[in-house]
Amino acid sequence: MPWRRPCSSISSLRSPDRCLRRARDEKSVKRSEPSFRKIRGRCFAEIYRLVRRIPRGRVASYGDIAALCRANVSARVVGWALAVCPPDVPWHRVVNRDGRLTIGRRALWLQQLQRDLLQAEGVTFLAEDQVAIEAHRWRARRTAPSSVARSSPRKISAAEDSR
Repeated sequence: MPWRRPCSSISSLRSPDRCLRRARDEKSVKRSEPSFRKIRGRCFAEIYRLVRRIPRGRVASYGDIAALCRANVSARVVGWALAVCPPDVPWHRVVNRDGRLTIGRRALWLQQLQRDLLQAEGVTFLAEDQVAIEAHRWRARRTAPSSVARSSPRKISAAEDSR
């Protein structure tokens, strides 16, 4: 990369936004790999689609959602996605593997909100911050994409073969 004059030079003081433009240009040049926002967007969209499928009165763990994703994501990534989810995603139906409401680590009022939303849907609690997860766990089946061929070929009968 060619040498550039530092932003503290006299010429940059005449135009204060010159440094900002230069910084933006350097950032766009340095990034040759696919943008994190694009990757995050595709991955997070799939997580949101799965969380929207959880019916009222059911819960899933972060790991359950991660296991259902086609992309190789961890439970932590599911948590990151739900931390910035759109308003139509039922984030409150996702708990940790033990049924605990881990969002309380961030803010107690969010934990209380999650508890109130789950109780309104009929979910029972074992403790103040723990859902009876085995009683309310959503057991989803991974749906295969329609473009995938059947695993075993269809047998052709003698009548069909003679046509």
